[in-house]
Amino acid sequence: ACTILYDDPELAREILGYFDWMRRTYYFPLIEKLRPEIVAIGEDMCYNHGMFISPRHFKEFCAPSYREICEVAKDCGVDMVAIDTDGNAMELVPLVEECGVNAMFPFEVKAGNDLLTLRKKHPKFILMGWLEKEVLNEGNRHMIENEIMSKVPPLLEKGGYFPNIDHGIQPLVTFEKMCRFMTLLHEVTGNP
Repeated sequence: ACTILYDDPELAREILGYFDWMRRTYYFPLIEKLRPEIVAIGEDMCYNHGMFISPRHFKEFCAPSYREICEVAKDCGVDMVAIDTDGNAMELVPLVEECGVNAMFPFEVKAGNDLLTLRKKHPKFILMGWLEKEVLNEGNRHMIENEIMSKVPPLLEKGGYFPNIDHGIQPLVTFEKMCRFMTLLHEVTGNP
C-alpha cells in the first residue's frame, strides 16, 4: 500500500477521493447533527521507527482530508480532533497540528516517543498515554511508581496531558497490579 504513492498516485487519489466522499456523505452530517465534543480518527500512520509515508506524501495526499475534517469539526464546535496511531509519532505531530488536529494517543513508549520533548515543541497539543503498559505485568511491581512519577507530574504541570497506558492492558496484568497503578495515578492526578 505504501508504494502505491510512487507506482500509481492517481489510484491513491481515487481511493482517498472515495473516503472523502464517504466522510462528506455519512460522517459530516452526523458531526453537524450531534455536535460532539471529540472527533477521533483511527489512522495508525506510524510504526516503531516513524511514519509509514514521508512527510511530503502526507502533505500531498493526506493533509487536505485532515484539513477538511478539522474545518467541519471546528464549525460544529468540536473541542478535540484526536488521532489514534501506533508507533513513533514524533514526526507526525507537527504535520497533523498544521492541519488542525489538536490531540493524539496512545504514544507508545517502546516506539521512542518522548512527550516531554513534544510538550516543549507543541505546547497546545493534547497528549494522551505514554505510560508503558508492560510495567503493569506480574513481576514489575517496582516499575509502576517510577513510570508514573517520572512522567505524569511534569506533564500535568505543563497542561494538556491525559495520563494513560500506551496501549491495551496485557493478559499478564493482575488485579492487584492494576489497582496499584490506578491508585497511584489517581493520587498523582488528584482524582478522587
